[in-house]
Amino acid sequence: MNGLFATFNCGKALQSPDQVSKLVTQALKSANYHVVAFGFQEICPIMEGCFGDYRQYLTPILAGLDSVLSESYQQVDVVALGAILLVVYASPDVTIATKTSATARCGMLKSGLKGGVGVRFKASHNGTTREITIVTAHLAANEGMSLARNHNYYELVTRLDFGDGYGAYKPGSHFVFMGDLNYRALQEVNDEDVNEETAGERLRVAGDELTKEMNQGRVLYGLEEAPIDFKPTYKFFPNTETYNTKRIPSWCDRILYLGGGAVVNWYHSLPEVNWSDHRPVALSLTIDSDPVDILTEEMSIALTDKPYPNLYLGLSPQRDLYATIGSLADQTIGWSLYLGTTRRGNVYLGVGLLCVYLAFRIL
Repeated sequence: MNGLFATFNCGKALQSPDQVSKLVTQALKSANYHVVAFGFQEICPIMEGCFGDYRQYLTPILAGLDSVLSESYQQVDVVALGAILLVVYASPDVTIATKTSATARCGMLKSGLKGGVGVRFKASHNGTTREITIVTAHLAANEGMSLARNHNYYELVTRLDFGDGYGAYKPGSHFVFMGDLNYRALQEVNDEDVNEETAGERLRVAGDELTKEMNQGRVLYGLEEAPIDFKPTYKFFPNTETYNTKRIPSWCDRILYLGGGAVVNWYHSLPEVNWSDHRPVALSLTIDSDPVDILTEEMSIALTDKPYPNLYLGLSPQRDLYATIGSLADQTIGWSLYLGTTRRGNVYLGVGLLCVYLAFRIL
């Protein structure tokens, strides 16, 4: 069973259907797949994301996806949270069963400023059935925040509730995790020196945070990443090939998978999709057997050579509480932005303050 997985940070800008169709075309590379998944981050500005008012941003993305995929694929699911979106398709010869979705916040005050969304389903083809869990995420930003990103990952995989008693990790389920993970390079990389032959070495020299954290067993437990042969995907001046040196050029956009039963066909960035400050990344996998099982019966990680051999990876018992807190935080942040940054909000705020002032004067 062949799968295509792609991730793109839209930079809070409204996408046109033509732009999204170009993204899809570049990712597909004229090949046929059984499962296709596109993850998006920052599909809309912060305020709209906090209020869940993203329909005008979601509609052209779905239109662009359908314009390329609808003739050869059936839509499996669309899941959104704030400015994060995951859309999954399957070919007509694949039977989809037991489909469930999940969302989780991990941003400031547990808000949806950062978070993840996921889909879990069973895909059957030619008498073989595989369960697949796909998650796209947006983790904490800025240099020096690797510990926050690590914690974001743990929050997500233990709070994404797919309704079957498991979080993102489930025995027997393939797992793909992708998105703007925001891990940075620790040293400047001369992008003129980076090409397909040297990218991996430059990644090592640059001191890539994610590689370091994974090697030390602190994040993305048990997941693997194909060798990187592309330039840093962030931060560009939009519509150019020039890096914005306010940030160290970094491989922020990544796709990882649970090993054992998946074979990598290719792993590339899509430099032709250049209208954001990020470049998309796509991964082609062939899933031909069961994944490696990294969990004990108690849902703890079984990687005893890593620093957290008893790390619990089941569902967090506080997931519903944090979801409620996050929803309230979204509303608080959204209304603060509305009252403080929009003309109509300024008027409402001014009238409200005036009423309070007059009430005190009268009393």
